[in-house]
Amino acid sequence: MKKTNKKIYGAVGIFLGILILFSSFVVAFAVSMPSLPIDNEGNRVLYLLPGEEESMTFVVQNGGGATSEVNVKAEIVESSEVIEIIDSSNIYTIPADGRSDVNTKISVPNEAQIGDKYNVVIGFSIGGADGTFLTQQIQQKFILSVGVQPGQENEEKSKISSKILMIAAIIAILIIILLLLIVHFARKKGN
Repeated sequence: MKKTNKKIYGAVGIFLGILILFSSFVVAFAVSMPSLPIDNEGNRVLYLLPGEEESMTFVVQNGGGATSEVNVKAEIVESSEVIEIIDSSNIYTIPADGRSDVNTKISVPNEAQIGDKYNVVIGFSIGGADGTFLTQQIQQKFILSVGVQPGQENEEKSKISSKILMIAAIIAILIIILLLLIVHFARKKGN
């Protein structure tokens, strides 16, 4: 019985020792992305037209009291036909309390139709010094919607209507001035 207790205490001691050893390596890993409009279903949405491109930067942080650097792998999980990582490598070394930008380019195919939607998912996983990465990821998701943002159509129409109205007013004023000049010179000739 005493040997069993010694084995249990020994195992608990080893476990606590390993726990204390690894607790000194704190990693507070987070990922953020630019603010996008939210649709009625709570999804972040980026609106682009066919053939349009836009750059988007994701920020990977190793903060909140992190005590060691961390390697992070970024990868496109869904919709690789419309988004790509444009940095020279998709593996980023982030120092303790540091950050790194992950630069991407989003391109809508020319043949895309208004109303097409792409579910874009980019995943970020922590890796070890040996080059292996955890399968669990922090994912950032958004919908790429081909078309213009609702409400922008009305703004564009309103701007066009305002411009047309202003041009019509200028033309009307010029016509009135021209008519006044014609009447003025006609009276002068008549006298």
